[in-house]
Amino acid sequence: MKCIKCGKEQYLDSLCKECYSLENTAVKGFKDFSIQMCAFCGAYTYTKGWKPKKDIQIIVKEAFKKNIKLLLRPESFETNVKFPEHKQNGGVKVIGTAHIVIVSIINEKDHKEEFDVPVELKYSLCPKCCKQGTTYYEGIMQIRGDEDEIIKVAEFLMKEVKKASSRGVYINKEAKVKGGYDFFLTSQKYLQQVAKKLYQKFGGEFNISSKLFSRNRQTS
Repeated sequence: MKCIKCGKEQYLDSLCKECYSLENTAVKGFKDFSIQMCAFCGAYTYTKGWKPKKDIQIIVKEAFKKNIKLLLRPESFETNVKFPEHKQNGGVKVIGTAHIVIVSIINEKDHKEEFDVPVELKYSLCPKCCKQGTTYYEGIMQIRGDEDEIIKVAEFLMKEVKKASSRGVYINKEAKVKGGYDFFLTSQKYLQQVAKKLYQKFGGEFNISSKLFSRNRQTS
């Protein structure tokens, strides 16, 4: 049997698959969007605000769900994106293709629609990673005491900060001062969190102010 509109092989209701989809669709259209990803930590955004790192397949599916215009609520919504091989460096921009499969109930029957939609992916730095390597800081950790103790505490601190780098926490400056070291951190909130860890592990006296955290082993 032939489609009554174009003469192609019939799919449903005397229409071919293409003509049927034009008259019976759950999709009104797609809004334009671009995915921006941090080249350092993997955080991403496609609207306002940055979100923590996720797999690119999850990000693309999430973005399309937010940027599709639907006429009907679909039974299922699946995406699979492919990007050309590229380096994940700041300033790099690539165009990939997302294959989208949507299944809806139309005329009491399952109706599957498939779309191939271009996706733009751009690499830059998120606001948190922009702070790294600058003079920006929110708090200072002062470590005081004898040399051996200072080294142990400083090594522990640097390991802990490295673990938190994906959250935009960095030591942007280290300064050797009389009696110890000062470390300038990009997050006051994290400074107070790591202070508790240092206290639990090494003891000593701890003082916290709006921009200063100090540890003095000699007064403990």
